[in-house]
Amino acid sequence: MITLYCADRFGGEWSNLLQAGQNGSLTITLHKTSDYEFKQPGSGYAYEAAASGQTGTTYYTLSGSTFYFYQGVKVAGSGSSLGQATKQEMADYIVKKYQLAEFKQLAKKVEIVDKSGQTQRLSDGRSGYFTIPAEMQGTWYSASNYDGETTHSKYVFGQSTIFIQDDKYDTNGTTTTLYARSSDFKMPLPPTEKQMDQVKGWGLGHLYQQDGLNYMNVMGWYQTAGSGTSFAVHTENIAGNNVQILVCASGARPWVDGIAYRSQAMAEKMQDQHFDDLHYRDDE
Repeated sequence: MITLYCADRFGGEWSNLLQAGQNGSLTITLHKTSDYEFKQPGSGYAYEAAASGQTGTTYYTLSGSTFYFYQGVKVAGSGSSLGQATKQEMADYIVKKYQLAEFKQLAKKVEIVDKSGQTQRLSDGRSGYFTIPAEMQGTWYSASNYDGETTHSKYVFGQSTIFIQDDKYDTNGTTTTLYARSSDFKMPLPPTEKQMDQVKGWGLGHLYQQDGLNYMNVMGWYQTAGSGTSFAVHTENIAGNNVQILVCASGARPWVDGIAYRSQAMAEKMQDQHFDDLHYRDDE
């Protein structure tokens, strides 16, 4: 479905892939998104679509029910972002274009290969990927008012990745891949510029409890000062409904810096709302 949809919508490398699939067969290979730098990293996997036996440059990621499409992708790169669609939107599009028979024929030629566990050899003190709690994974939105101007932020948590973007300070967004640290790791003091460049985008994750919340803390791989950033999923009663929120906090306690919600509309509605059971920095 995706190959057919993207070939018709975007053309280019996806059209070449469709032609190759019609003449032969296709392989969808699962990789870790941490091997790439996608604008929308999705839920921890990068899906490479290629003619069987070949290396592909057309990829997609998945976050919730939304697929994000790319072409011109190389390992450790990002490629060109083309657009997004849900499965239902793609299905409706194919039916509207009278391509259902073509879709059924192409679907028989697709093979799925999972290489997500072997695409990146871990080194430099990494003992494996840190798994983000399942209830935190997905997309969250926040809206905050500073000096009369509203800033919107988006947090996308994958299986081991965090993508954070806002419309004021970081419009392109930043992706951090979380790892667990080997017990025998020795911190270079101080790390060289080359070492700092090598671990750019790496984060150290760990879980802890504070003030009744289950926090996930994120620090830089070579970070020795400061407490990093912490996140926790919490439930608040809003207008008589139990609503999950994402608590974004920092500092030693930690103190709450902001709240994110599962929808942009809720974030706008609850902009800068303080909850009595949370500890904010400006409460001190």
